[in-house]
Amino acid sequence: MRNVKLEVNLINNESFKEFGYFIDKPSVEPTIELNGVFKYYDKIAVLDMKSLSSIGMLEIYKREPTLKLLEKHENTDEMLIALDADFTFIVASSDSSGEMPHSESARAFSLKKGQAVTLKTGVWHWLPFPMQSCGRLLVMIKEGTPENDVISFDIEKEMNLQFEIV
Repeated sequence: MRNVKLEVNLINNESFKEFGYFIDKPSVEPTIELNGVFKYYDKIAVLDMKSLSSIGMLEIYKREPTLKLLEKHENTDEMLIALDADFTFIVASSDSSGEMPHSESARAFSLKKGQAVTLKTGVWHWLPFPMQSCGRLLVMIKEGTPENDVISFDIEKEMNLQFEIV
């Protein structure tokens, strides 16, 4: 089996743009501001949900940072918001057929508590790895996605491959 070691990349909008948006404290001027009361930043990310959204919570326990399975969604973007822990996670784009992950595109990123990412429709991913014993993420996806739009791919079985975050 081929073990692909992935170093954690610095995450910002430039390094993550192939896969979606990175959301942190905005570096642009607010859209609306009332001095001393609030600042509102519009369109720091855009989600293509195509219908009603579902907000869920994912509770993940610490495990070895090795990945043998990926999933994607063909009908929705996805947003992950780190609530109470820091995480690392792996993403990959599809190969030219669109049927399987393109292993050379795989990247590992770090997501800090309070930060968020959006994943474009079709981006391969799997459960993030919490840096603490347990971590929670808010997940926003199109309603019905868990039942109707999860395409799984066993990279160990189909490609004789696994990813490891180093």
